Amino acid sequence: PEAVQGLPGLTVNSGIEDFAIVPFEAEVQ
Repeated sequence: PEAVQGLPGLTVNSGIEDFAIVPFEAEVQ
């Protein structure tokens, strides 16, 4: 979720949905 804060237009509080919306972000984490 912390990484999502750095992404514009993305505001997901759920960790599961985080990877669902930003799969490429999961790669960074």
